[in-house]
Amino acid sequence: MTAETADLPRIRRLTVDDVVPFRAIRLEALREAPAAFASTAADFALRSDAALRMTLADLVLFAAFRGNDPVGLIGLMRNGSSKMAHRATVIMVYVRAAERGRALADELLATVTDHARGMGLRQLELAVASRTTRRSPSTAGGVLAR
Repeated sequence: MTAETADLPRIRRLTVDDVVPFRAIRLEALREAPAAFASTAADFALRSDAALRMTLADLVLFAAFRGNDPVGLIGLMRNGSSKMAHRATVIMVYVRAAERGRALADELLATVTDHARGMGLRQLELAVASRTTRRSPSTAGGVLAR
């Protein structure tokens, strides 16, 4: 653990019981960085708890927490096609502004990458909106090719 990562929030996988923190961090992401996501905050705010529980059951989602406060989010959506079952897309990547510059995004990506390896995935895809980053994610290319 480096000095840069020593004070990182705790990262854990979200479950169907995490509707409240998921709703909070996802709404924050959609409001703070609307150009980075295909969904809108207005549409997401209308989703019922039952719909969010289904999302939490269907996707692999991890959140970073400071205490009980979610401060980051990352997800993994596996491709349903049998020919592409070795691939997944990294989704919903967001880190609260106050947490940026401390390697939290790298830790979230490492967490989801390790989980993907455990699922037998060989390829992750990550799309980055050019207006949402000042640098290329150094760990995005070929993350499973170790």
